[in-house]
Amino acid sequence: MNGEIQLLQSYHELNPGHPDLRLVLREISQKIPSYMWVDSFRFSNGVLELSVKSEKDDINFYKNLKEASRYKLVNLRKNRATQGKTEYSVTLKVEAL
Repeated sequence: MNGEIQLLQSYHELNPGHPDLRLVLREISQKIPSYMWVDSFRFSNGVLELSVKSEKDDINFYKNLKEASRYKLVNLRKNRATQGKTEYSVTLKVEAL
């Protein structure tokens, strides 16, 4: 994971005016329960798309993500994954800081 953090730091340093995604991902990681994890993400044109996997369904996931200081929740879709897991597709508009 340290390699990804360094890559995000380098991206932020090379692209002044773009948001620091490390801060956004840190805020998200503090909001999701221990049985969820960010499987992948993509950032383009101020929009961060996340794939979040979970050991179980969480009816409060939307509410937890909605309250944020560094992004605006644009879309959240829930899909059933294999082996009883749940996968969420999350779209966020990231605020430039």
